[in-house]
Amino acid sequence: MQAYTSSISNIAPKVSLALAEAGMARDFDKLDGLMDKYVHPLYALRERMKGYEVSVMKKAMEMLGLCGATVRSPLAPMREADIADLAAIMETYREML
Repeated sequence: MQAYTSSISNIAPKVSLALAEAGMARDFDKLDGLMDKYVHPLYALRERMKGYEVSVMKKAMEMLGLCGATVRSPLAPMREADIADLAAIMETYREML
């Protein structure tokens, strides 16, 4: 059995499935394209500040109407400039919802 876990499945299960299918099919061109379009931009944003792994995903879920974005201490909420960047990234994700 092959498996992986991804926080992206919380906001766009179709992206996670497409990543898994491309990987299992060894379709590396498709996998690279998905990574460049969906994963790298989101994960680059998550790397901007300690704790953003959670804060970014919660804010993304809120933007998509899935839940609230409140994070508990010691995590910090997203900075306004980063929220604008996340909104642009989420526009890309909308086609896979």
